[in-house]
Amino acid sequence: MTKGMPDKSVALLFRRDDARGRGCIEFSWIPTGQRRHVILMPGISQGSDTFSYPFDPTDPRIMQLYVLNNEGKGPLSIENVQYPGGTGTASPIFLAVAEVFESQHVLRLTFHCEDGSTVQNWASLEPVLRHCPQIQTQHSAKGSGTKKSTKA
Repeated sequence: MTKGMPDKSVALLFRRDDARGRGCIEFSWIPTGQRRHVILMPGISQGSDTFSYPFDPTDPRIMQLYVLNNEGKGPLSIENVQYPGGTGTASPIFLAVAEVFESQHVLRLTFHCEDGSTVQNWASLEPVLRHCPQIQTQHSAKGSGTKKSTKA
């Protein structure tokens, strides 16, 4: 931590085009390793999470995705991958957008970096039901576990 430097933040926006069932994403920012999650209840199409951290020269440049699951027409998911690949982005990430496209069975991840650049990754989703650990303990409120959520 550098004295006198303000805290910084990095946000993740999770969107999906089919909100019939639950959706979740569990992830962390490398190098912090602190697991974060966004849980979307049926009827909720997007939600977000913002993580504030002290200024550090090792600002997040890679996202570890532990699990992403969407229960739309059928379950689609992916687990245990890092984005973007390699050594990450050239500049720290301030916003990541994870979008599930149900009909194409794909996930698009777009990383917006502090230097104005963007990096985009696409991944195929598998027709497998996987659960985010937090979704099993937070069954109550609509949009539970999210910082912000909006209906479709």
